[in-house]
Amino acid sequence: MNNPSSSTQIPESDIQSQERYAIYFTLPTDHPVYRLATLWLGYDVCTGRHIEDFEKTVYHRDLDELAKFSTNPKKYGFHATLKAPFRLQSGKNIEELESALDEFSKNYRPFKCKPLKIKKMDKLLALTPIKPCKKLTALASDCVTTFEDFRAPNTEIERARRDPDNLTPHQTELLDKWGYPFVMDEFNFHMTLSNQLKKKDIKIVRKCLKQLFRSFLGKPFHVDQICLFHQTNYHEPFKLVRRYPLVG
Repeated sequence: MNNPSSSTQIPESDIQSQERYAIYFTLPTDHPVYRLATLWLGYDVCTGRHIEDFEKTVYHRDLDELAKFSTNPKKYGFHATLKAPFRLQSGKNIEELESALDEFSKNYRPFKCKPLKIKKMDKLLALTPIKPCKKLTALASDCVTTFEDFRAPNTEIERARRDPDNLTPHQTELLDKWGYPFVMDEFNFHMTLSNQLKKKDIKIVRKCLKQLFRSFLGKPFHVDQICLFHQTNYHEPFKLVRRYPLVG
């Protein structure tokens, strides 16, 4: 396991050129919520395709007009974080990571979660279950611990990106131990749909999202797989590598 109290000094230019992996949950590509979220974000994380040719309107607003509100989640694609993006630890390789994910997925059975809702989380908007799901929290916690040996320690720059000055002492402890502050008892399953928004924009965007997803809010969703995602460098979007069905 990484030394919880240390961070690595690597030049920023080197960090930004290195590839990263992440373990996420996302819905199947044929799921209506996935298709709508992909339309909203303008990017299909499963195919790597940027979507700029739609002429749909949401609440009488063109999607191009709304694109400025989702530039950050577009980079990561429609997902929920189970283990946050990480560089591979020295001595580890992608084949070993994929093999470990294969074995991990055999220990879990598919399960159902409460319906989704549009929720404001601090200054951003996301899809979250109407009630926390204990099985989801357990799955995420196991992802964090099981794959920790694959994670290279955070650099000082990577740690600073988590804005530690605005974290609680407990969140800072989690950041230093696991590389990400919102894990374990701080985990909150969510699929981000917006940037951090100004107060005047939250009402507009929330209204649009409720209109867009109106037919699917209030319906349970199933967790039957986890996904490995890859980013070639810090400036490029993430893309799906492979889905791992839960077959335990």
